[in-house]
Amino acid sequence: MESLLAMLLLADARLPVGGHTQSAGLEPGALAGMPVTSVPAYLQARLQTSTRVDAGAAVVALAALRSGEGGAGRLRAAYEEWAARTPSQHQRAAAELAGRGYLRVLDRLAPGDAPARSVRALPTPARPFAMAALAVHLDLDARMLATAMVHDEVATITSAALKLYPLDPLDAARWTVAAGSLGAEIIDGVVHLLDPQDIASVSVPLVEAWVDEHSRAPRRMFRA
Repeated sequence: MESLLAMLLLADARLPVGGHTQSAGLEPGALAGMPVTSVPAYLQARLQTSTRVDAGAAVVALAALRSGEGGAGRLRAAYEEWAARTPSQHQRAAAELAGRGYLRVLDRLAPGDAPARSVRALPTPARPFAMAALAVHLDLDARMLATAMVHDEVATITSAALKLYPLDPLDAARWTVAAGSLGAEIIDGVVHLLDPQDIASVSVPLVEAWVDEHSRAPRRMFRA
């Protein structure tokens, strides 16, 4: 029960992360002309690509952080594999911003925490690695961490949709429930990962192009 409550803390929308800073690429898509009827398909595409990559990276990072000093090389390798699979510099910047928010939470819960120091030693404290550090402190297992990653992505997109489109909140709730089976599939596919090279290598180039274009938009609600 304590681990479940800790996982729910990670999924709490009141944290200074997630939907407070980004839309998981939904705003760039909306600015490019994507209609509201395409949001469920967009959500599915994100889960199958960037979410799968991020969740896998977080699980590998969790195992590395729990290995102590011996896991430092694997943690750095996981970061490099994640960065190679996240080619858009603007997507990486959004992940860094979210990661810094999670490290703020960890600093408040456990000042001077060793996993947080390990993540800060990476080139950037990207979200999957910051969430892994927080998961170590909260004593979450790989499945709970992956679940929190998937939930964060779904909640970010659906909450952003309510701000970007004329939308009934019940529709956003329906999309969240409908994403459950694919989300479970993603979680099952990453929970046993240990080798950084086993992180999925999948992406949506069109979304990356939208995000890069979005970075130059003079008026926007979200970082990406």
